[in-house]
Amino acid sequence: MTCIQKTIKRYAEYKGEYFVAESHPTEQYVQGLKKEMVTMVEKIEMLEVHNQKLMGKSLAFCSLKELQEIATQIEKSLHIVRSRKAKLYEDEVEKLKAKGRELKDERVRLSGRVGEEPSGMPMPSGSKEKEDVETDLSIGFRPDLNILLVP
Repeated sequence: MTCIQKTIKRYAEYKGEYFVAESHPTEQYVQGLKKEMVTMVEKIEMLEVHNQKLMGKSLAFCSLKELQEIATQIEKSLHIVRSRKAKLYEDEVEKLKAKGRELKDERVRLSGRVGEEPSGMPMPSGSKEKEDVETDLSIGFRPDLNILLVP
C-alpha cells in the first residue's frame, strides 16, 4: 500500500468515527424532542377535555366535586367578563360626557360670535348695537315725502 492510500484509509476511518461519535448526541436530541412532543400532545388533549367540560360538554362522567370546580371556574370567569364589560361602559360614558362638555363649550363660543345667549335667546337690547329699524306707526302727511300715509 502506498503512502497516499494509507492516508486515504486513515481519513476514511477518522471520518467514520467522527460521524459515529457525532450521531450519538443527535439521536439523543431527537429522542428528547420526541418525548417533549408526546408530553405536549398529552397536555393539549387534557386542555381540550377541560375546555369541553367548561363548555358544558362531556359532563356525564364528572364527579360532584369536578362539577363544583367547573361551576366555580365559570362563576369566576363570568365575574371577570362582567367587570371588564362594566369598565368599558364606564369609559364610554366618560367619553360621551367629555364630548358633551366640548359641544356645550362650542355652543357657548358660537353663540357669543352670533350675539345670542347660550340658551338660544337674543341678548338684551342694551348689549348690542341697535338696528336702524323704526317701528313707530304714524298716520298723516309727511312734508319730507309729500305723501299721505294710511295704514
